[in-house]
Amino acid sequence: MPWLARNRHIGSLARALHRYGLAERGWTAAQILHRIELHATDTHTLPLPLSQIRTPIAYLMRQIHNCISPTELSPARQSQLDAQARAHRRAAEEADAVELRKRIVAEKEQIDAIIAGMQLRHRARPS
Repeated sequence: MPWLARNRHIGSLARALHRYGLAERGWTAAQILHRIELHATDTHTLPLPLSQIRTPIAYLMRQIHNCISPTELSPARQSQLDAQARAHRRAAEEADAVELRKRIVAEKEQIDAIIAGMQLRHRARPS
């Protein structure tokens, strides 16, 4: 997309993208362009012809702003965070299960006594 930086240094584009924080949030150029295409399809909008775009970098940044929120992580980064959260939840659930098994083992005699008492009361009930 050499037209993006026409009449400007490519660093202008790099600074604009850096200010929006896309790289820090894991976005790649391909993901950004894909999201812009999806947004255009969803909103039934056509891109402007190149001859009508006076400031290509500003035009690109407007498109990015329209389809990627300033805090949105890239799909890959979001997927990683979701996987980490699931792993932490599973680890916490497993730790809870281990703790419950330990409590059951520690209280086995008391549990057995309660069950035996219930069985005695059930047998002693008149039919």
